[in-house]
Amino acid sequence: MPGPLHGVRVLDLTRVVFGPLTTRVLADLGAEVWKVEPPHGDIGRQMGHVAAPGVSAIHLSCNGNKRGVCVDLRHRSARSVLLRVAAHADVFVHSMTPGAITGLGLTYADVVAANPRIVYANCWGFGREGPYAGLPAYDDIIQGVSGLVALQAKASGESAFSPSILCDKVCALYAVSGISAALYRRAVSGEGAELEFPMFELMTAFTAVEHLDGRIFADDGPTGYRRALSPHRRPFPTTDGAVTILPYQDKHWRSVAALLGQPALAVDPRLATVAARQAHPELVADHLARFAAARTTSECLKSLRDNRVPCGPVLGLDDLVEDEHLAEVGFWRHVEHPEVGPVHLPAPAERPAPALGQDTAAVLAGCGFSRGEIAALAAGGVVHQAGQDSARSDDNQEAEP
Repeated sequence: MPGPLHGVRVLDLTRVVFGPLTTRVLADLGAEVWKVEPPHGDIGRQMGHVAAPGVSAIHLSCNGNKRGVCVDLRHRSARSVLLRVAAHADVFVHSMTPGAITGLGLTYADVVAANPRIVYANCWGFGREGPYAGLPAYDDIIQGVSGLVALQAKASGESAFSPSILCDKVCALYAVSGISAALYRRAVSGEGAELEFPMFELMTAFTAVEHLDGRIFADDGPTGYRRALSPHRRPFPTTDGAVTILPYQDKHWRSVAALLGQPALAVDPRLATVAARQAHPELVADHLARFAAARTTSECLKSLRDNRVPCGPVLGLDDLVEDEHLAEVGFWRHVEHPEVGPVHLPAPAERPAPALGQDTAAVLAGCGFSRGEIAALAAGGVVHQAGQDSARSDDNQEAEP
């Protein structure tokens, strides 16, 4: 069955992770995404493990199910080409700074003149207003300014980044929901829209959900969600691994008390309620640690799950690839890549990320370009097709993020 965005066409001028993951999810939902890259390719092709030139793990993860178009944005004819393509698109997404997209002549005002119904999405670190307006940013920068690094210091005593490209990925999901909502609005009203997804504001809102805490009520209120920052919030070693256990509700704690053979713990005023357990996390952790330490991981999980206590094993990344649950639900897809053979990607991956310029001619033809026009554009270096010499690596060809 086609995805819910089947028939939606997305012109994708994004790079690295935030923007490409946004459009990858749109592609997974059924949209036809035209991934535009400069002649030397998206910098994401060099990120993570590189199995062949231009074929990296992160690039494959963020660009599957798309069609590849190569355009040299430095060329004076590139703007007119992209505006003609935009006239056939439903969504235009970019991840450049306000100054960079303005310099290319591809702002919302430029694109809406070519397509009045366009849904136009700005995916950038900082928006066009305020003291930080126009500053370039990547995930590490946003982790720092959004409070996440400071929270790591508050929790562990040392400033640190999350071991995940957290901000890029979270902001991509915000952008997907916003673009989808704008498409619904257009279907109802017929009107397109300009959208802005500034990472700083999005991640500040994300962090504030639990960690603004007492500052919601008073200027001098405490910040930081105590349970999340507690050193007692940790996995518990078993005899052969580790488990996570969270007896969140009172009924869960009563079950834990029974499993420990200490029914008095269920009515201990320091532990009997959610509020009491939050005030005494060290007592909760001590009991859970002793429970886990006396059992294997499988014994822990069976006892806890039989009593409906939330728990799980601590899995490594290699474990996930072999996990029986993920295998049974068809989570992993084995997709054939023309250069490196089979690759393993989460569903609903159907096609690997396209080769540089793989679909340039086909996409342009679908947007009304004649064979002669496409040939002339290729000969003039405005567009490139797969197999054409595009080896130049000049960072100046790519606008800032």
